[in-house]
Amino acid sequence: MGTRCLTVFKNASDKEIVVLYRQGDGYMGGHGKELAEFLAEGKIVNGFSMDEKRKVFNGMECLTAQVISHFKKEIGNFYLYPAETRGCGEDYLYIVTGKVGQEPHIECYRLPYEKPHKLITEGSASEVLEYISNNCQRRGNG
Repeated sequence: MGTRCLTVFKNASDKEIVVLYRQGDGYMGGHGKELAEFLAEGKIVNGFSMDEKRKVFNGMECLTAQVISHFKKEIGNFYLYPAETRGCGEDYLYIVTGKVGQEPHIECYRLPYEKPHKLITEGSASEVLEYISNNCQRRGNG
């Protein structure tokens, strides 16, 4: 059975936009690392130029669409669920937020779904990526 995860995207008002479900490789050394690598390449803006040379996300809704586009390449493995969806057998929960002018922020939790969740790490995408690189294996623990 795969390691399932949910990635929750929240807008500037802390309202959930959508939930991305991943059927396998949801552990931190898999999905967590891939998510942090993608998000660490850019920052959130409010308006952009077509001449922009760096990766930017025009608000959280744009960031959400870009992440989904980045991951969803073929049938299966990734599915979209309505905001507030939980209890899909997920082992990990990632919450992505952000503010204009900053790199996206990620919170990483280890489940089972009983509360309180175990917060593993949180910070900018670059900080989370550094944590994962230093503490998590590709498979297994983390």
